[in-house]
Amino acid sequence: MRASEKEYKAAVRALDETVNDLQKKAPQAVAEVFNSTLEAKPGVQVELTKTEQTLHREFNIRFNKVDWKVSIELSYDPSLTELIEIGDRFINPGLFDSGVRHIGIRLSLTHPFMVEFAGADTNKIEPILRITAALGLSEIIAKDSYKNQVEVRRNFNELITNLSK
Repeated sequence: MRASEKEYKAAVRALDETVNDLQKKAPQAVAEVFNSTLEAKPGVQVELTKTEQTLHREFNIRFNKVDWKVSIELSYDPSLTELIEIGDRFINPGLFDSGVRHIGIRLSLTHPFMVEFAGADTNKIEPILRITAALGLSEIIAKDSYKNQVEVRRNFNELITNLSK
């Protein structure tokens, strides 16, 4: 199936604008990330920062004979600095059940990326939130299976495809 003329022009514009912006900003951004001393320690459970300025929903899944409660959260707390946070749990006592693994996936609506590219447009927030959820679950699966970072991308591609059917 071939893209329509309108879709093709939109794709060309998005690609050009993204590459031009990355060409300007990526060298410094990559250097900062590479030189950063902040690294997650393997095997350490990560708890997301507690905030009351959120919307969240949970769903349950059973994976590898373990019950998971996955909490997807949209944060509008401007004090949080990460676009995407993934944790073994949220700091919310009401969410803990014994024998259930808690997974927290948070997307910040106040992050500069979201402000610039999504704003208050549901049609823009939803696809980013879906990508965030697939990325979060991919990271958890890779971490649990002791796989390398390539597994996160492979898991992500499989999840996003399966979730889009």
